[in-house]
Amino acid sequence: MLQMTELKCPQCGNPNNVVARDVAYGYEIQCRFCNTVSVITVNHELYIPERFERICVKCGRVNDPNAMVCTCGAGLTRKCVNPDCRRLFAIHRQTCEHCNFPQNIDPMSAVGKQTMAELAIRNLASPDSYERRIAAENLERMGSQAAFAVPFLNPVVERDPIQASRVITVIGESAASTVPALIQRIRYLEYDTSVASAVCKALGSIGAPAKAALPVLVSLLHQATERENNVYTSVVADVFNAIERISEATHEEIPPEVTPLLIGVLNDSPYDTEIRDACDALARVGSQVSQAGDALLNVFMDRPAARWQAWDVLKLIERAKPEYLVKMMIRSRDEIPRACEELAVMGEAASDTIPVLISILSATTQPDTARAAAQMALVGIGEQAVPALIELLSNPNVPGNYAVFTLVKIGAPSVPVLIEALNDKDEYTRKAACVALGKLGSIADQALPVLKSLSGTFSFASSSVKEVARIAIKAIETDNAPSLEM
Repeated sequence: MLQMTELKCPQCGNPNNVVARDVAYGYEIQCRFCNTVSVITVNHELYIPERFERICVKCGRVNDPNAMVCTCGAGLTRKCVNPDCRRLFAIHRQTCEHCNFPQNIDPMSAVGKQTMAELAIRNLASPDSYERRIAAENLERMGSQAAFAVPFLNPVVERDPIQASRVITVIGESAASTVPALIQRIRYLEYDTSVASAVCKALGSIGAPAKAALPVLVSLLHQATERENNVYTSVVADVFNAIERISEATHEEIPPEVTPLLIGVLNDSPYDTEIRDACDALARVGSQVSQAGDALLNVFMDRPAARWQAWDVLKLIERAKPEYLVKMMIRSRDEIPRACEELAVMGEAASDTIPVLISILSATTQPDTARAAAQMALVGIGEQAVPALIELLSNPNVPGNYAVFTLVKIGAPSVPVLIEALNDKDEYTRKAACVALGKLGSIADQALPVLKSLSGTFSFASSSVKEVARIAIKAIETDNAPSLEM
């Protein structure tokens, strides 16, 4: 016959009979009268532990939540058997404090998998926000297999829309029945936009079955553009992403009223994050984006934090002009490298900017990064930049002679003009032309006759020019110019 021990519940005071062999430190008992869970501690008294407090199973002491070892030397934690959790929790607990999985069940067994699913569904409806978050995490890990939870999600959308939306997002189209509940949660934009962001992601994941949400999403975008109160995060990107995904899933165009709203963000929003998000969205609205040209140009010129997002969209609608880059470089020296990168991509179309680039290349007040960027842009423009670079050869203020190396990078188109420069009256220009031709190697072989004449006995050139010309000849003939320097 089993021996029983009577222990009083610390909550209601009623006696609870416990099998004597189970009376051990850390053993959890649920009162049959008030359902309070208490733990056997020192002197075999029942104690209601605070969340995450750890009871030593060796001596019965109550330890702090962060304690790893009891003062008696015994360990206070164990690892959860749930492979999706595997976190440490109080050793006296029979279920994991993080995922609530019973530790006496094999999680890989059919019973274990069923238990995990039941726990997740039950905890989603828990009044405890921590338990709801853990349940959502566990269902997220299941991915589309979490579809069994859909019938239970509508009440959760009302209670905790963020956690519910996380689960719906991974389930996708199978969660179509939650669309009406999700729509109700975003009819009005709250100060804290995290709910709207989470719901929008869920609706976008559902796709075509969420088509009924499009008018509400457009309204939400309108509210986002008109609100006056500051928020910590932008909801524009999440709303537009939901509209885009639903439109794609239904094989329809993005609603036409979206573009004017995004343009309104560009014109009126004081928040750089929103403006960047609006630029990214406009890049994906299709042909409607042409309406945004003027607003995008204003952002490019006046909003440094969103400048290049606006520029990328201007390129899509063929409103990206070299002169805009020049104006911007004049306003901000820090933007010269990126602007020059864009000019290099434009190539010959940016030839009108050559004087500005030459001035950057030759200015002693410009940092090396700006001069190197101007060099890259001139190389991108190509042959049309060669005459201006030849004029720059005689400028001793160009350190390391950026002009020479720019001509070399331009390549074959530079050769004819460099040959002409060999006869220039300025000695520095002739030497620079020799260096450039030598560095070009075999592609400058048409310059050999002039170089040989320049280095010959009957040449009136100085000895230093003759020496550089001879080195250049050798470099062209061997296609190797390791010793050529100005």
